[in-house]
Amino acid sequence: MKVSAIVNCRYEGGLLRPALESALRSIHASGFGCDCEVIVVADRPNNSTLAILDAYGDRVTATLRTDYGDLGAARNEGVAAARGELVLFLDGDDLWSRNWVGAAWAVHLDAPERTILHPQFAQFFGKEPKILVHTDWRDPFFDPRALVARNFWISLCGVRRQALKEFPYPKVQTEPGLGIEDWSWYAEMIGRGFRHVVAPNTVHFIRQKTANSLVEAVKGFDRLPSLAFAEYMAADDASRPYDL
Repeated sequence: MKVSAIVNCRYEGGLLRPALESALRSIHASGFGCDCEVIVVADRPNNSTLAILDAYGDRVTATLRTDYGDLGAARNEGVAAARGELVLFLDGDDLWSRNWVGAAWAVHLDAPERTILHPQFAQFFGKEPKILVHTDWRDPFFDPRALVARNFWISLCGVRRQALKEFPYPKVQTEPGLGIEDWSWYAEMIGRGFRHVVAPNTVHFIRQKTANSLVEAVKGFDRLPSLAFAEYMAADDASRPYDL
Protein backbone atom coordinates (compact mmCIF):
# COMPACT_ATOMS: atom_id res chain seq x y z
CA MET A 1 0.00 0.00 0.00
CA LYS A 2 1.27 3.47 -0.89
CA VAL A 3 -0.35 5.95 1.49
CA SER A 4 -1.97 5.88 4.92
CA ALA A 5 -3.97 9.00 5.73
CA ILE A 6 -4.24 9.33 9.51
CA VAL A 7 -6.98 11.70 10.68
CA ASN A 8 -6.85 12.68 14.35
CA CYS A 9 -10.02 13.92 15.99
CA ARG A 10 -11.53 14.56 19.39
CA TYR A 11 -14.37 17.09 19.64
CA GLU A 12 -14.61 18.48 16.12
CA GLY A 13 -18.24 17.44 15.62
CA GLY A 14 -19.54 18.67 12.27
CA LEU A 15 -16.13 20.11 11.35
CA LEU A 16 -14.86 16.57 10.91
CA ARG A 17 -16.98 16.06 7.80
CA PRO A 18 -15.15 18.57 5.54
CA ALA A 19 -11.82 17.29 6.86
CA LEU A 20 -12.66 13.73 5.87
CA GLU A 21 -14.07 14.85 2.53
CA SER A 22 -10.86 16.75 1.75
CA ALA A 23 -8.82 13.61 2.50
CA LEU A 24 -11.04 11.43 0.33
CA ARG A 25 -10.99 13.98 -2.53
CA SER A 26 -7.21 14.21 -2.41
CA ILE A 27 -6.89 10.43 -2.45
CA HIS A 28 -9.29 10.21 -5.40
CA ALA A 29 -7.40 12.92 -7.29
CA SER A 30 -4.13 11.03 -6.82
CA GLY A 31 -5.54 8.09 -8.78
CA PHE A 32 -4.17 5.58 -6.28
CA GLY A 33 -7.55 4.18 -5.25
CA CYS A 34 -7.03 0.95 -3.31
CA ASP A 35 -3.40 1.86 -2.67
CA CYS A 36 -4.53 4.37 0.00
CA GLU A 37 -6.26 3.95 3.34
CA VAL A 38 -7.92 6.37 5.77
CA ILE A 39 -7.43 5.67 9.48
CA VAL A 40 -9.31 7.86 11.95
CA VAL A 41 -7.97 8.04 15.50
CA ALA A 42 -10.68 9.36 17.84
CA ASP A 43 -8.99 10.24 21.12
CA ARG A 44 -11.57 10.87 23.86
CA PRO A 45 -14.15 11.92 21.25
CA ASN A 46 -17.46 13.60 22.05
CA ASN A 47 -20.78 12.22 20.85
CA SER A 48 -21.21 14.60 17.92
CA THR A 49 -17.80 13.58 16.54
CA LEU A 50 -18.66 9.90 16.88
CA ALA A 51 -21.95 10.50 15.04
CA ILE A 52 -20.06 11.90 12.06
CA LEU A 53 -17.71 8.91 12.05
CA ASP A 54 -20.60 6.46 12.17
CA ALA A 55 -22.10 8.09 9.09
CA TYR A 56 -18.97 7.40 7.03
CA GLY A 57 -19.13 3.65 7.42
CA ASP A 58 -16.76 1.81 5.08
CA ARG A 59 -15.62 5.03 3.38
CA VAL A 60 -13.13 5.09 6.25
CA THR A 61 -10.76 2.12 6.39
CA ALA A 62 -10.55 1.96 10.19
CA THR A 63 -11.62 3.94 13.25
CA LEU A 64 -9.56 3.65 16.42
CA ARG A 65 -10.91 4.76 19.81
CA THR A 66 -8.21 5.85 22.27
CA ASP A 67 -8.11 7.41 25.73
CA TYR A 68 -4.73 9.14 25.74
CA GLY A 69 -5.76 12.76 25.90
CA ASP A 70 -2.52 13.38 24.00
CA LEU A 71 -2.17 14.14 20.31
CA GLY A 72 1.31 12.68 19.93
CA ALA A 73 0.26 9.36 21.48
CA ALA A 74 -2.88 9.30 19.31
CA ARG A 75 -0.78 9.83 16.18
CA ASN A 76 1.48 6.96 17.22
CA GLU A 77 -1.58 4.71 17.62
CA GLY A 78 -2.58 5.48 14.04
CA VAL A 79 0.91 4.70 12.80
CA ALA A 80 0.85 1.34 14.56
CA ALA A 81 -2.28 0.40 12.59
CA ALA A 82 -1.11 1.85 9.26
CA ARG A 83 -0.04 -0.26 6.29
CA GLY A 84 1.05 2.43 3.83
CA GLU A 85 4.64 3.17 2.91
CA LEU A 86 4.01 6.90 3.42
CA VAL A 87 1.95 8.30 6.30
CA LEU A 88 0.17 11.64 5.89
CA PHE A 89 -1.40 13.35 8.91
CA LEU A 90 -4.57 15.44 9.00
CA ASP A 91 -6.28 16.97 12.04
CA GLY A 92 -10.04 16.62 12.24
CA ASP A 93 -10.83 20.31 11.65
CA ASP A 94 -8.27 21.04 8.92
CA LEU A 95 -8.20 20.45 5.16
CA TRP A 96 -5.84 19.16 2.48
CA SER A 97 -5.56 20.65 -0.98
CA ARG A 98 -6.81 18.29 -3.67
CA ASN A 99 -3.29 17.67 -5.03
CA TRP A 100 -1.59 16.95 -1.68
CA VAL A 101 -1.62 13.12 -1.71
CA GLY A 102 -0.35 12.83 -5.29
CA ALA A 103 2.27 15.57 -4.90
CA ALA A 104 3.52 14.22 -1.56
CA TRP A 105 3.91 10.75 -3.04
CA ALA A 106 5.81 12.10 -6.06
CA VAL A 107 8.29 13.97 -3.85
CA HIS A 108 8.55 10.96 -1.54
CA LEU A 109 9.68 8.71 -4.39
CA ASP A 110 12.73 10.86 -5.12
CA ALA A 111 13.52 11.91 -1.54
CA PRO A 112 16.12 10.37 0.79
CA GLU A 113 14.82 7.83 3.27
CA ARG A 114 15.06 10.28 6.18
CA THR A 115 12.71 12.95 4.88
CA ILE A 116 9.77 14.82 6.39
CA LEU A 117 7.35 16.23 3.81
CA HIS A 118 5.46 19.50 4.15
CA PRO A 119 3.01 21.42 1.94
CA GLN A 120 4.42 24.55 0.39
CA PHE A 121 1.78 26.73 2.06
CA ALA A 122 -0.36 26.69 5.18
CA GLN A 123 -3.46 28.85 4.84
CA PHE A 124 -4.79 29.74 8.29
CA PHE A 125 -8.44 30.73 8.24
CA GLY A 126 -10.70 32.09 10.95
CA LYS A 127 -10.45 35.22 13.06
CA GLU A 128 -7.01 36.29 11.81
CA PRO A 129 -6.32 34.67 8.41
CA LYS A 130 -2.73 34.40 7.31
CA ILE A 131 -0.46 32.35 5.04
CA LEU A 132 2.67 30.54 6.17
CA VAL A 133 5.26 29.65 3.52
CA HIS A 134 7.02 26.50 4.66
CA THR A 135 10.80 26.34 4.71
CA ASP A 136 12.69 23.70 2.74
CA TRP A 137 16.00 22.52 4.22
CA ARG A 138 17.72 23.58 0.97
CA ASP A 139 16.66 27.20 1.44
CA PRO A 140 19.90 29.22 1.92
CA PHE A 141 18.22 31.22 4.69
CA PHE A 142 17.24 28.13 6.71
CA ASP A 143 19.12 27.92 10.02
CA PRO A 144 18.10 24.95 12.21
CA ARG A 145 19.30 26.79 15.32
CA ALA A 146 16.20 28.98 15.03
CA LEU A 147 14.09 25.96 16.07
CA VAL A 148 15.07 26.75 19.64
CA ALA A 149 12.85 29.84 19.41
CA ARG A 150 10.23 29.03 16.78
CA ASN A 151 8.71 26.28 14.68
CA PHE A 152 9.00 26.42 10.89
CA TRP A 153 6.22 23.98 9.99
CA ILE A 154 2.65 23.06 10.87
CA SER A 155 2.04 19.63 12.37
CA LEU A 156 0.44 18.12 9.25
CA CYS A 157 3.32 16.38 7.53
CA GLY A 158 4.25 13.24 5.61
CA VAL A 159 6.77 10.65 6.82
CA ARG A 160 7.74 7.08 5.97
CA ARG A 161 5.87 4.68 8.23
CA GLN A 162 9.04 2.87 9.29
CA ALA A 163 10.64 6.14 10.38
CA LEU A 164 7.60 6.97 12.51
CA LYS A 165 7.81 3.57 14.17
CA GLU A 166 11.48 4.03 14.91
CA PHE A 167 11.07 7.61 16.12
CA PRO A 168 7.53 8.05 17.52
CA TYR A 169 6.05 11.37 18.60
CA PRO A 170 6.84 12.41 22.18
CA LYS A 171 4.17 12.95 24.78
CA VAL A 172 3.22 16.59 25.31
CA GLN A 173 4.31 17.77 28.76
CA THR A 174 2.13 20.78 29.46
CA GLU A 175 3.09 21.39 33.10
CA PRO A 176 6.85 21.94 32.67
CA GLY A 177 6.19 23.76 29.39
CA LEU A 178 7.68 21.16 27.05
CA GLY A 179 5.89 20.97 23.70
CA ILE A 180 4.54 21.30 21.16
CA GLU A 181 4.84 17.60 20.24
CA ASP A 182 5.54 18.18 16.53
CA TRP A 183 7.90 21.10 17.22
CA SER A 184 10.04 19.03 19.60
CA TRP A 185 9.91 16.08 17.20
CA TYR A 186 10.94 18.17 14.17
CA ALA A 187 14.01 19.41 16.06
CA GLU A 188 14.90 15.89 17.16
CA MET A 189 14.57 14.56 13.62
CA ILE A 190 17.01 17.17 12.30
CA GLY A 191 19.48 15.93 14.89
CA ARG A 192 18.96 12.40 13.56
CA GLY A 193 19.66 13.38 9.98
CA PHE A 194 16.16 14.00 8.63
CA ARG A 195 15.55 16.61 5.93
CA HIS A 196 12.45 18.79 5.80
CA VAL A 197 11.26 18.94 2.19
CA VAL A 198 8.42 20.96 0.65
CA ALA A 199 6.02 19.51 -1.95
CA PRO A 200 5.58 22.37 -4.48
CA ASN A 201 2.18 23.95 -5.13
CA THR A 202 0.41 22.24 -2.23
CA VAL A 203 -1.64 23.81 0.57
CA HIS A 204 -3.00 22.75 3.93
CA PHE A 205 -5.89 24.79 5.30
CA ILE A 206 -5.65 25.25 9.06
CA ARG A 207 -8.66 26.28 11.09
CA GLN A 208 -7.78 28.73 13.85
CA LYS A 209 -9.14 27.43 17.14
CA THR A 210 -10.88 29.83 19.51
CA ALA A 211 -10.60 27.56 22.56
CA ASN A 212 -8.97 24.34 23.81
CA SER A 213 -5.82 24.99 21.84
CA LEU A 214 -2.71 22.99 22.64
CA VAL A 215 -0.73 26.23 22.46
CA GLU A 216 -2.83 27.56 25.35
CA ALA A 217 -2.26 24.39 27.36
CA VAL A 218 1.54 24.61 27.27
CA LYS A 219 2.55 27.11 29.91
CA GLY A 220 4.64 29.96 28.57
CA PHE A 221 4.69 28.38 25.09
CA ASP A 222 8.21 27.14 25.88
CA ARG A 223 10.17 24.11 24.79
CA LEU A 224 13.70 22.78 24.93
CA PRO A 225 15.62 21.25 22.04
CA SER A 226 16.00 17.50 22.28
CA LEU A 227 19.30 15.90 23.18
CA ALA A 228 19.78 14.70 19.61
CA PHE A 229 19.21 18.21 18.27
CA ALA A 230 21.60 19.74 20.82
CA GLU A 231 24.29 17.21 19.94
CA TYR A 232 23.78 17.93 16.25
CA MET A 233 24.24 21.66 16.69
CA ALA A 234 27.32 21.16 18.87
CA ALA A 235 29.04 18.83 16.41
CA ASP A 236 31.71 19.85 13.93
CA ASP A 237 30.44 20.33 10.38
CA ALA A 238 32.25 17.21 9.19
CA SER A 239 30.42 14.98 11.68
CA ARG A 240 26.89 16.22 10.99
CA PRO A 241 24.49 13.81 9.27
CA TYR A 242 24.13 16.25 6.38
CA ASP A 243 25.10 19.79 5.62
CA LEU A 244 22.54 22.49 6.23
